[in-house]
Amino acid sequence: MTEKVDLRRSADAPNAPQRANYRRQRDEIMKKTDVVVVGSGPTGLLLAAELALAGVDLGVLDKLPERRVQAKAVNLQPRTAEVLDLRGPLDDAHQRAIATVAEGHFARLPVPLRYDGWSARRPYRVGIPQARVEELLEERLLSHGMRVRYGHELMGLVQDGTGVTATVRGPNGDERTLRAAYLTACDGGWSTVRKLQGRYHPCDPSRFVASAAVAKGVVAVDLVPSPISGPVTLTGVGPSD
Repeated sequence: MTEKVDLRRSADAPNAPQRANYRRQRDEIMKKTDVVVVGSGPTGLLLAAELALAGVDLGVLDKLPERRVQAKAVNLQPRTAEVLDLRGPLDDAHQRAIATVAEGHFARLPVPLRYDGWSARRPYRVGIPQARVEELLEERLLSHGMRVRYGHELMGLVQDGTGVTATVRGPNGDERTLRAAYLTACDGGWSTVRKLQGRYHPCDPSRFVASAAVAKGVVAVDLVPSPISGPVTLTGVGPSD
């Protein structure tokens, strides 16, 4: 847990000129950057950390006031574990994990799906809540001198031949424009970026059949998707053709 420091009482608190300089630097960062990453889930955080490692100037925006503590997922699949292993954070993930899991399932069919026969460097799932994955990835981003700007919501974007101009609403409700060469959509299934681009497809409740069973105080929910046509794409915007 991050210790909160009351800067008003701390001996290391910045003085008025330092605070003014910090605000000027903050405003300059918010005016122009190379890449804007919208969304601070695992995808956005890993992308931002990799860009920061490469020396790219970027801003990471999330409309939430702070990082979630609830876990939206509880496992890293074998391929995901391999990617984190290649990029470095897997050891940290193991230290924060609950367990490793040697088998899984496909579509909830009653047939064990073991990973030990796969040609994988990490033939297992890592049992770790998503909140902990986000925590370690955000720490990695901070180690590269970048941070997530919580409470900053994307309100609009305009693409042209040299980049993207985004309108961002801050925590106090004020809006400002942010200029970037590229903007990436890492804001999930209800993506604001996709919606603003006209690529948003609202969820059709009829696509899922949910069944819940309660046993010994544990609720298990199965989601069975119906066939969905069309390509799956990674969405972002940059200089237009």
